[in-house]
Amino acid sequence: MQNQFNMTIDNRIKLFFFPDPQKKYVAITYFSISLLILQAIGVTIAWFQLPKQIPLSFGFFAKETIGDKSGIWVLVLVPVILFLVFTTILQSSLIEHTFKGNFYDNISNDSSTGEASKSMIYYLRAAVVLIFSFLAILAYLHCL
Repeated sequence: MQNQFNMTIDNRIKLFFFPDPQKKYVAITYFSISLLILQAIGVTIAWFQLPKQIPLSFGFFAKETIGDKSGIWVLVLVPVILFLVFTTILQSSLIEHTFKGNFYDNISNDSSTGEASKSMIYYLRAAVVLIFSFLAILAYLHCL
C-alpha cells in the first residue's frame, strides 16, 4: 500500500475526486465534473448577454425580486461547494478505511448497507449538479 503522505500532488487530486475506482463511480464523477464545467462556461457566456438587472427570485404569487446580474453566479458556486462537500465526505470514508475501518460499514454491520450509503452520496452529488444546471438554464431563459 502506498503511503498517502508521500504522494504527488497529481495523485492526491485524483484520489480526492475518485476515492473509489469502480467504473460506475468514475463515470458519475466525470459526468458531474463535466456538467459543472459546462455550467460555468454557460453562465460566463450568458453573463455578457444578460441585462444589468435580472430577476433573482420567482414565485407564483409573489413579486419577482430584481437584482444585479452577478446573482446568477450563485447557480455555479452552490453546486461547486456542495460537490466539494460530498467529495470530502467520500474522501473521509477512505481515510476511515485506511486507519480504522470503513466509515460506511460502521453504519451497520452489513457491508451492503455501507456500499448503498456510498452509492447514495455519489448519486446525490450528481443529482445536485444536475438540478442546479437545470435551474441555471431556466434562469437564463427567464431573463431573455
